[in-house]
Parts: sequence; C-alpha cells; structure tokens
Amino acid sequence: MKMCNKCEVTYPDTNLFCKKCHSLLQLQKVVRDNSKPKKNVEEATSRSQKKKNNIDKPISRGIDVSENPIYDDWEPPAPNTVYSKMKNIPYGVLKYNLSKGLYTNGIRQIESNINKRTYSCNRCSYYTNFDSEVCTLKKTRVIAKAVCKSFELKPDLWDNIDSTTEQRRQNAEKNDKEEKPKKRKKAPKKFKCEICDKMFSSQNGVNCHQTAMH
Repeated sequence: MKMCNKCEVTYPDTNLFCKKCHSLLQLQKVVRDNSKPKKNVEEATSRSQKKKNNIDKPISRGIDVSENPIYDDWEPPAPNTVYSKMKNIPYGVLKYNLSKGLYTNGIRQIESNINKRTYSCNRCSYYTNFDSEVCTLKKTRVIAKAVCKSFELKPDLWDNIDSTTEQRRQNAEKNDKEEKPKKRKKAPKKFKCEICDKMFSSQNGVNCHQTAMH
C-alpha cells in the first residue's frame, strides 16, 4: 500500500500521486493490529479536509495577510501628527514652536493634501503592493485610497514639504546681509594728552579733554 503523507490517505501500489494534493505517494508498511480498527478512506478524507481548512494564510513578501475584511475607511490623522512624525519632532516641542509661528507652511501643505485626498494608503510608509495591496502595520489588505490614524508619509515625498519655507528663509538671510550697513572704521588715536597721557583721534578731542579737566 502507498500513502500520502499530507492527506494521510492510502492508495493501491499502482498509484503514484495523491488524487487530492498531487503529492508523491510513499510506500507504507502494513502493521496488523487487531486491537485497533482500520481507518477507512472516508475518515481520512474528513481529517485531510480539516487540515486543508487550516492551510497557511496568503503571503505577500513574507507578510501574513489577515482574514479580516479589507480596510477601506477614511480616518486621516491630524496634519500636525503627520508633520511631527515626518520631522521626528516631539509633539510637545512641535506645539510650542507652532505657537511661535514655525512650521506653518509645511503643515498647511500637509493639510491641503489630506483635504484633497492626495495622501492615502498608497502614500504611506506601511503600504506595499507586491502580491496585493497590504498594510504591513495592520497586516491586512487595504484599499489604496483609504487612510487611517497611523498614516506616515513616505520619505521620498518629504522633499516637497517646507521647500518654499526653506527658500524664503534663505532669501531673507541673503537680503539681511545685503541691506545691513557696513560699520565705519574708527580713526586711529594719534593725539596724546600731555597731562594724563590719554590718546585721542584728533587734536580737538585733546583740547576738549584738557578744558574739561580745568
């Protein structure tokens, strides 16, 4: 007799492959044991069916895809949260700096992209599209146009954020350097008071000094 190691179904010696899983059959040594009843084909088939139901879940590049329904909700995070994760700024520090008027342009850009639904799962760092659209954080299938509170912008899209702010800062520094008046050099002190040996830049200064002393 031959047996399929996966399905545990026995076949005649003339069979080469299992009819259910098509695996190569292995020779089986028949051991007679009168104390135990022989397993019939129907019982083995039922057992193999249970194993088949517990087969490994679909895999996308090593990621187990959950059997939960596909995620398709639209629950975007706050623009401040996206910016905080992107710039690696503690939320408390970010909130303080916002009160000082910093980061406003970058956060407005993020808010605009969220409102236009430009930012969604397909722009998230956790999104993969190998065998199927999968969120590596939730480990479940997702819709590309959905989004959740854990959204994090892909690093290759960071360059478009705050670019105008940085350019304005550089232009402002350049203008400050150009408009800042140059300091006049003081004339060297060549005139000496004969009374106290104090040096002055002009003879008039010496005369005023000596007059003040008297």
